[in-house]
Amino acid sequence: MKNLIQFVFVMLLSAGSAFAVMVDDPDAVRIKVSTTGTGVYNLKYKIVEPGEVKIQIINDKGRVIHKNKFHANKNFERKYNLQNQPSGEYQFIISHANSTHTHRVKYDKSQGIELKQLDGTRLVEFTVSVPGQHLLVNIYDTKGNLLKRESIKTSYEGARRIYNLKECREGESIIEVVNNFEVVKKIQM
Repeated sequence: MKNLIQFVFVMLLSAGSAFAVMVDDPDAVRIKVSTTGTGVYNLKYKIVEPGEVKIQIINDKGRVIHKNKFHANKNFERKYNLQNQPSGEYQFIISHANSTHTHRVKYDKSQGIELKQLDGTRLVEFTVSVPGQHLLVNIYDTKGNLLKRESIKTSYEGARRIYNLKECREGESIIEVVNNFEVVKKIQM
């Protein structure tokens, strides 16, 4: 019985050591996907040995929206642009050396975009804090007639506008923000 307990102890200790080595191993596979909120994702990947790498990006409907294959050495970094895709969850799937790693991201085109009525007024404040966006602001009456359209390309500081809807009767105007053909913010006044 004593030998069995020693054997189990040694096995548990070995398993714990193996796990610690995997976590602390500087050559372990590492994936990092980051974004500045603009819809452009930066993928950094560290591999143990040079070889063929396959990358797929899959949307939340299971459709492959991007795939490529290339040879990589120890590290690589690639940028992937989801700005032409709808808001949703995406999977970055990286296959290399008989292993596959998945990283999920949530892309939200409305991130950093605010549209609000200023208290007690017919003024609407539009702000966007994300640089490099190309947005449309549309103002309609409730019959769907376009009253005003403004195209806004944000600078490094973002953008801010105030729209005065005093000429429109209360409840009869709709203001919306469109990001790449997707309405991301909308209010009725």
